[in-house]
Amino acid sequence: MPNKKDYKTVVAVINALPGHDEEIEQGLGDLALKVKAEPGNITFKPYRNLSESHSYIVYEIYQDETAFLQHVNAHYTRSFNKMLETTAKGGKSQVLEVSDIL
Repeated sequence: MPNKKDYKTVVAVINALPGHDEEIEQGLGDLALKVKAEPGNITFKPYRNLSESHSYIVYEIYQDETAFLQHVNAHYTRSFNKMLETTAKGGKSQVLEVSDIL
């Protein structure tokens, strides 16, 4: 197992356009099943943001940058991101790279 410092951790924020929550939730559910099977994936957890309606947050951890790039370039990830072009505000998710402070 790689050193925790090598992990690539990101938080993706998706803000659904009106009327597209169900489509995004279904897409996240389908995507999660595939991403969790990736050899370099450690965590992929989609959440509904209870503080802001029509908003979703995905917490993701990968073994390293290479595993993350393999995830980003997977056909199912590209397909999900293509769907966001017409279902999410701004046409995409906002991806924030984060790191542990403890």
